[in-house]
Amino acid sequence: MASTLQINLFKCFSTYALNEPTTILRLGMKGCPRSIHKFMSLLPVRHKPSSIPGPGPALLSTSSDSQHQTIKDPGGQGAVKLAFSSYEDTRWSLSPSEQKAPVIIMHGLLGSRSNWNSLAKMIHRRTKRKIITVDARNHGESPHTEEMTYEAMARDVECLMDDLGINQASLVGHSMGGRAMMALALTKPKLLESLFVVDVSPLSQRTSTLLAIPKFLETMQNIHIENHNSLALARKEADRQLASVAPDPMIRSFLLTNLVIEDGAVRWRVNLNTLIRTFMPHLASFPKFTSTFDGPTYFIGGTNSDYLRREDHEGIRELFPNAEFHYVEGAGHWVHSDKPQDFLDLICPLLQGRSYIPPKPSH
Repeated sequence: MASTLQINLFKCFSTYALNEPTTILRLGMKGCPRSIHKFMSLLPVRHKPSSIPGPGPALLSTSSDSQHQTIKDPGGQGAVKLAFSSYEDTRWSLSPSEQKAPVIIMHGLLGSRSNWNSLAKMIHRRTKRKIITVDARNHGESPHTEEMTYEAMARDVECLMDDLGINQASLVGHSMGGRAMMALALTKPKLLESLFVVDVSPLSQRTSTLLAIPKFLETMQNIHIENHNSLALARKEADRQLASVAPDPMIRSFLLTNLVIEDGAVRWRVNLNTLIRTFMPHLASFPKFTSTFDGPTYFIGGTNSDYLRREDHEGIRELFPNAEFHYVEGAGHWVHSDKPQDFLDLICPLLQGRSYIPPKPSH
């Protein structure tokens, strides 16, 4: 009969294999972190969003609420409990003066917190800060709602911070998530230690990708797939039907991460009905604010992207007077995915309060 320790080790290794399958397949146990061999300290602990992880050697804890439950946030307006993962390691003994505010990361449109799994672990290991990745409402494992605005997404993050007893955090957001974090900074600035906005602007834009998104959403909604026992076959069929509107296989691969099988039925885990209805009126542009956020603010763009234009810097500083702008050479809109090492080398020193030193150009 298996001991409790054996069961816990198996659970931990299974979770690591799900998060990092290519490492397991390519290198076997030798490719796992040393912590896998030391009682699997990447032990995932399930807990509700409203609870704070207790003491122990856990690095990864996850929470999701499959119920479409609406709760009231501290301000008295509707917010939802966001599904989230928390990366922390209580083996590190830090005095209260050494402990820094946690980092909360939100993905972009049609993404999920799983997009940030590997990067969140690396940021945590480099900075020794607690990293929390969230699924935005109507995405991933977070509840589906009729409302989808940047103000609503900002309330969700505020509510999560209140549930977890977080008084202040560094906020990181990519694209849609960046705008949600900007909205929170402009409405509740005291909640932020610093703000990191990845490849998006608060100014109105009409990029080629932005204009294509409504067609992506409508095509996804109209895809017909027979129920499959194989997710791979279901995604192959969906990929064929998406090809007419999304010729780039990388974009199709990204969209297809939202296709799942539950109870034998193929479905999209994003709330396409709400996204189609709200994208142009509420998500395609950033709401008007008369307030400013005067805290440390870092905009990180890709040189191959048109989402964060250099000519917009002056206008952006009207809302974020202390904004700094950094560009990752050779990266497109998905900066953190296109150039993960360069992204880490940029964001980690800034999170630790150090100036970023660009790499010397190669000759």
